[in-house]
Amino acid sequence: MFSEANRLFAVVFFTSAICGCFSTPPPPAPFPWWTPDNQAKTEWGQTIIPIAGTDNHERRADVVFIHGLNGNPQTTWESEVSPKFYLPAYLHYALDNEKFPVGVWSVNYDSAASNWLGKSMPVVDQSKRLLDELRLAGLGKKPIVFVAHSLGGILVKRMLMDADTLNDDGFETIRDASQSVIFVATPHSGSMHASLLNLAGYYLPGKVSSLAAELRDNDSTLRALNDWYRANADKLEIKTYAFFETQPLHGALIVDQASANPGLASAKTIGLPFDHIAICKPSKPSNLLCRELVDIVKTDVESLVIPNSMPMPEFLQQFNKVRDDGTDLETFKQKYKRNQFTWTGYVTKIQLSDKRRSVRLGASPDTPNSETAFLSFGKDDLSDNISVGSKIIVKGVFSKETNSLGVILDKCTPSTEKPSTSSEPSKKEAN
Repeated sequence: MFSEANRLFAVVFFTSAICGCFSTPPPPAPFPWWTPDNQAKTEWGQTIIPIAGTDNHERRADVVFIHGLNGNPQTTWESEVSPKFYLPAYLHYALDNEKFPVGVWSVNYDSAASNWLGKSMPVVDQSKRLLDELRLAGLGKKPIVFVAHSLGGILVKRMLMDADTLNDDGFETIRDASQSVIFVATPHSGSMHASLLNLAGYYLPGKVSSLAAELRDNDSTLRALNDWYRANADKLEIKTYAFFETQPLHGALIVDQASANPGLASAKTIGLPFDHIAICKPSKPSNLLCRELVDIVKTDVESLVIPNSMPMPEFLQQFNKVRDDGTDLETFKQKYKRNQFTWTGYVTKIQLSDKRRSVRLGASPDTPNSETAFLSFGKDDLSDNISVGSKIIVKGVFSKETNSLGVILDKCTPSTEKPSTSSEPSKKEAN
């Protein structure tokens, strides 16, 4: 005879076995970009991780996801239910379906909340390192949209401040390309519950890392950074969005609505019915964060107006006049900031020296003397297959330090009209 306990065990075991035998297999991935095969191919060990669309030269923008404290470039944005729903991959898929190709990246950096979990660099050091990594990964040629969770938002603000104030041309390229910042549960002002140090205590009671310790509640560095962003985001024409949690984690709102508000009148703030961790882990396309991201990226990038109707010589003439006369150069630069000056020309003459390669450009291959401009590049900055008749597209970039105008080679098509493999763009002075 079975005892009562044994009978209960037998029933439970039998039921479990039956359910296991006849359960249906898990449904397929909700979209084709995040299959187990794609996950296995992703190089998670890199700092700037290409997720999807990053090798498409015709992409309209680059979207960069940055995780928060104790975060991860994959799991921060991935649902906890099966099949896995990965927000960065979905964003690319959804925009691609709307014929709006973008490149999607996810940033990997050490963000340990406690020294027991690892060693993390302070924000000021992380910022410069990540700016350099973004530059080396080739970002800055297309508009950039940042999507940042929690501490990641603090890091984005510090990166933008450093890019604006350190007088580094490579960093300024990232700043000028930055179109939008989407904060997800980022504690801008700090509070008793929004403090990242408090968040670290939830993850692991123990010795907090320097990354978490410098972001204590009401920390002076946190306040100064928020003051800078509020004073400069609109000037830099960076559109700001903030999503905040409305559900508690371990009994408390980690980042409440007041702390999640960046303090900009132009910012759009939206509450979502999730806690601090689940807010960035949507499990289906109908999630409001998914729909908002698709709309924000498409709307903001499409709103960019490229004032390229002015011929390059006329633009350079205006720039030189303003600079030499000592008139309001800053107003002029603001008008044409963000790499918004672009010009297409055709090579009419090439001059070579030991270290330089110079080209003279005309408005069309048939009128070599019309609207000419003379550009000088490093010898290795133009592809070897460039020849008379090649089509070149350049973007204007201002140097804050020297008040000069440089150009970035955006694209070069040989005279045969076959696509050219372009090397890293180089910023050089235009005469």
